[in-house]
Amino acid sequence: MALDDGIQFCWPKDREFDGTSTHHNWNNNYVAIVGATEIPAALDNRRVISWDEIGVSVQYGNGQQTMISHLVQGSPYMTFQYNLATPNITLLPGVVFTSISNSPISGGSPVSVTGTTFKVTVSTGITWKIYVLGGNQETFVATSTEITGPSEFTGTIRIAALNQQSGQSFPDTESLLDQYSSTYATGANISYQIVNDNSANLFFDWNVAEGNPSDLLILTWPHHRIVLQSPDLQEHIQYLGIKGYQIANIGAKWTMNYDIPSIAFHPPRGFDTSCVDLLNKYLDYDVSQVVPSIPGDFYFAGKALARTARFLVIADELGRTDLIPTILSLLQADFEPWVNGSSRAPPGYETLWGGLVDASSVSNVNIDFGNGFYQDHHFHYGYHLYAAAVIAKYDPSWLTQKTYQSYVDELARDIGNPSSLDPFYPVSRHKDWYAGHSWAGGIGYNGGTRDEESSSEAMNCYYSLYLWGISTNNAIMQDFARILFATEIHAVRSYWHLYPNITEDTPYPEDGMRALTSVGQIMNEQAGAWLWWGGLKTEIASIQLLPITPITEYVADVAWVQGLVPHCSSEFSNPANDPWSTYVYMANAVLNPREAFLQLQSATATDGGNSFTNSMWWISTRAGTDGQTCSGSPYIVSNTSSVLLRVKTGGYLSITATNEITTVANEQEASAFNLGWTTAGYTIQSVVSHLFATSDQSGDPVSVIRSVASSWEIFRFQEINGYYAVKAGSNGLYLDIPASGFLTATIPNIGNLTDSSLFSIYCQNGAQSCSTTSKFTPPSVISADRQTTISIV
Repeated sequence: MALDDGIQFCWPKDREFDGTSTHHNWNNNYVAIVGATEIPAALDNRRVISWDEIGVSVQYGNGQQTMISHLVQGSPYMTFQYNLATPNITLLPGVVFTSISNSPISGGSPVSVTGTTFKVTVSTGITWKIYVLGGNQETFVATSTEITGPSEFTGTIRIAALNQQSGQSFPDTESLLDQYSSTYATGANISYQIVNDNSANLFFDWNVAEGNPSDLLILTWPHHRIVLQSPDLQEHIQYLGIKGYQIANIGAKWTMNYDIPSIAFHPPRGFDTSCVDLLNKYLDYDVSQVVPSIPGDFYFAGKALARTARFLVIADELGRTDLIPTILSLLQADFEPWVNGSSRAPPGYETLWGGLVDASSVSNVNIDFGNGFYQDHHFHYGYHLYAAAVIAKYDPSWLTQKTYQSYVDELARDIGNPSSLDPFYPVSRHKDWYAGHSWAGGIGYNGGTRDEESSSEAMNCYYSLYLWGISTNNAIMQDFARILFATEIHAVRSYWHLYPNITEDTPYPEDGMRALTSVGQIMNEQAGAWLWWGGLKTEIASIQLLPITPITEYVADVAWVQGLVPHCSSEFSNPANDPWSTYVYMANAVLNPREAFLQLQSATATDGGNSFTNSMWWISTRAGTDGQTCSGSPYIVSNTSSVLLRVKTGGYLSITATNEITTVANEQEASAFNLGWTTAGYTIQSVVSHLFATSDQSGDPVSVIRSVASSWEIFRFQEINGYYAVKAGSNGLYLDIPASGFLTATIPNIGNLTDSSLFSIYCQNGAQSCSTTSKFTPPSVISADRQTTISIV
């Protein structure tokens, strides 16, 4: 950390696992500050003089007396280059130096030592090694609170920590650090090469400023060691970081080979034929509910855009030429406000830091998730890029109209600019090439260190960038997006996806940490199963899965999902969790498509960026489908128009004068209902009053009082031995006629059902079929009142 009085750095002795997170014990005990005596502590006395994707150099002092610190990711040494300035090392209050080069430091008496290396111990147990490069003998003077180097020194000093954590101790660590201390880099040039359609190389050419390049020592993370070609690892130099052991590698050129994605707009396999009819029914319904609107933010509006775009691609895959023009028109209308000035989140170029932002949020970090402060751009803009790529795929002429392409190109440059020569945008804004993944944090949002929550939305960003490159015939963008995605998914499988049975070279040696199956948040100093906004297992899992698109083939790897599904299963029974549980059901499809289909059929809601159509599409295109995945669904009711509902114990449902539902003995006194199909279930509507049955979260009673239907008016019918159990969408409980004689939704699970909880569906007057048509016609009664991010709204 660059402070006014110098560079503050820390290497904590150990990391801890608290049951939810693994974290470093960052505190004053392990901090040192390096500066120069002659340079006053002031903001205008420090500035960044150079940087690249791996390192940054900070200069203190504006005249002849300067100190330059080269801060390079992966270096176990801190490097300080002085010109006519006196090195100065201090600690924070309460911590003292106890010895230097085996000479004890006590009281206020200074200790003077001459040499080229100096071993310094601190009262908290940290041992630092100071190196003076160049071979000249220099004198350092130490007291308990300060170490001062030679006056008006010109040269380079380096500092390394000798401590190694969690029981790791090697007798030759110090001698190896000594051996490689004289060579340092100031950063690295990053380049890549597409080897073939499935493989790419990423190159780190380290910029060695002093010493022999072949002696450059840089630490590797676990994800590096999987792909690094011909490494020269020095395993006796290793430090336990937040993402596992960092192990030293020798050499100034790294070549890392990655698998790259070949999936574009469509999945690598077709539909299970048993799913096609129901998928078409879902698609008809979901498309009928799309209403273009004026966007109020980038994030949720982007999710809505991408959701509609998924309908367009799925319609194409189904051969629904009748729907494609309709969906395309809806999608284009929804995109229009972003270029015609009507969006309530107006896009604008911010000149201080250089980027496209929500102009309404540049002075308020709490608007649009901090978009104006460069927070989450890759999460937000990935959805917009996906929608734009789909529009351009199905209407190439759109690219030449108005400013559509130029606007979307700005989005692409903001998060995926490949060129350091671009004067308006940084290279790949969120990508940390050394860490291997992206960071969501912008300029000060969250008030803490860097963080990354939704690993899958980061991957969606780079996937969508790739699709935009295809739609605009931009080969450079396609290649760059593929390497961005390839490195991202590799890091995600290393650090976000947890594999309890993998113990060798794991980022998380703690068994309890790996048992959590998904990391929800990674920061500089911690990684854990938690989120900024929620703590459900299904929420943590879902934010590493969404959105579901063809590229999810790479995201939902089998080994991860095998642990994920049972870990989350305890939350499946609560319908309030359905928007998140459905993502886990979809993940389950890579293991068992039939089970995932039945799970989806029991759900009453999806997340606002997802849909039942998209969920069914995913399940029906999985490997392992057998032509029977969607056959014989127990959740499909054949007779839906003017039906009578009869309880297995006897008696027909009838609406009372107070709009509650009771039973009557004969058919003539019974009430007739229309069962209105939606993707989330059925509505139960009185034929006479046209009001809908509703159940609040208590489930007692069920009454017929709603003129429009939303989430509390949705019911799931499940066939059981010729009868139906009916589950209320409001609380996930089953309908029952208890002793009171009035219909309630109070039975917790199928195991508790009795004959008073099972129903038959009869046509009036003994007709064999009372369904008006086999082709679904969307009702006009679905509204947004009491919306709970349910897909039918």
